[in-house]
Amino acid sequence: MRKVLLIILVSLFALLPVFSEEETPDLELSDEMMSILLERLKAEGITPQEEEKSWWQREIDDFGISYDFYLRMPVTYNTSTIGVGAGFNIGLRTRSFKFELYALGDYYLTPHGSNGGVQSLDFMIESGVMFAWKLLEVWRTRTYIALDVGYFMQFASLPGTPGVIFLAENGVMLRPKLMTEFIINDYYDMAIGIFYQIPVYPNYDGYRGFGIMLSLL
Repeated sequence: MRKVLLIILVSLFALLPVFSEEETPDLELSDEMMSILLERLKAEGITPQEEEKSWWQREIDDFGISYDFYLRMPVTYNTSTIGVGAGFNIGLRTRSFKFELYALGDYYLTPHGSNGGVQSLDFMIESGVMFAWKLLEVWRTRTYIALDVGYFMQFASLPGTPGVIFLAENGVMLRPKLMTEFIINDYYDMAIGIFYQIPVYPNYDGYRGFGIMLSLL
């Protein structure tokens, strides 16, 4: 019954602006009375409805800086070559998205997939931007679908001239990724992921392949 009376009282004061000052000269609600009324409502478990936030306002509630250092292992040259590499990302994140710049590099253990017969050295560097969308969040994990869009450069050396390193293939790289983050605490996460990289322009099948990655930050 007390809750009903309080609701009626709040509704009455909410209707005050409808009437002119001449019609309601003695019904002004002071700040002190409003404060007391709100405290009574709170004590009864009744709170005024908060204004609903827009989609974008909810997104930027968790706005912050994101960064990541990771190790990666691509498998290329028709699965005949394993590479070892690392990368670093830095950018911005919202509740559901990430927008990051990245730089990475890979060293291939069997150059050009030929055990040194064609090339004695083979490594790649790349820079670009990553877009990620949070697919789901379960307990202390977050799973993202991501896409790298970058520019890669292959550097190689021939067996006959081992001291000369030249720029070989280079162009646009696309890399779809699926990553799962493990939230260790408020300041530290770890993640594992899989990816498939596709040199799209020019089309270079040598660096096309899948891989795994382990995030350390």
